[in-house]
Amino acid sequence: WKSQFSPHNNPYDAIGIFKQNGHSLSGTFLTETGDFRFLSGNVSGNEMQLSGFDGSHAFYFKGRLANNQITGSYFSGKHYQTQWTATRNDTFELRPADSLITVIGDPSDFSIHYKDLEGKEFQFPNSDYSGKVVILQFLGTWCANCMDETVYFKELLKKYQDRGLEIVTIGYEIGESFEDYAHQLKMYRKRFNLEHKIIVGGNARKSSAKADLPFLSDFTSFPTSIFVDKSGKITYVHSGFSGPSTGNYFTEYKRKIEALLEEMLND
Repeated sequence: WKSQFSPHNNPYDAIGIFKQNGHSLSGTFLTETGDFRFLSGNVSGNEMQLSGFDGSHAFYFKGRLANNQITGSYFSGKHYQTQWTATRNDTFELRPADSLITVIGDPSDFSIHYKDLEGKEFQFPNSDYSGKVVILQFLGTWCANCMDETVYFKELLKKYQDRGLEIVTIGYEIGESFEDYAHQLKMYRKRFNLEHKIIVGGNARKSSAKADLPFLSDFTSFPTSIFVDKSGKITYVHSGFSGPSTGNYFTEYKRKIEALLEEMLND
């Protein structure tokens, strides 16, 4: 379903993916910044309800079908509410996630500067990653799409590390200080049993990441991943993440990423 949220105020598009089995309904909404993960609910007559909780965010959607259009309300927690509409459309697509951000200037002439979890200076590129293919993963531990991406990237590292793949995760966190941010990231590392390098980015704002990455045209969402080839050149930038709840979209994303890595690792 071609969907639109906040149709009367700063509208943004989405794709509604629904599966009905009797009165039971499941599915999700895919947006340009990620998906709402696994939602479930029910159908009663021409009315629908879907909800989900990802550990940080509670979502509730209700809608009414009339004249081949769904009109409804979306609630996020107790503090946010907006309207949404949807019409059946099997061909509508969002803008490609790798078209939302471009590299400014020479893709080989960039650097990032942060501190690691112990407060030591970290700069990339550096000699530890010379001749390696590196994924720079910008996330927030509060972000459910980021968690889904982390699970997948962990699988990628297991599959390709022996061939020269490395991952560096840079976290933008909720808190008041470096110590707060590092604490959140240490818990995240433990939760997902991560062994790759994890770096402290800053506070949980897209504007903070954008300011830290002047070589990118924009920073539209957490997560965002930057793929760097063996020569130190940025070859691919992907914004957002379409996780397992999106079905074929997730399958196609994995196919594309693994084909890209095969090419980069073979060069």
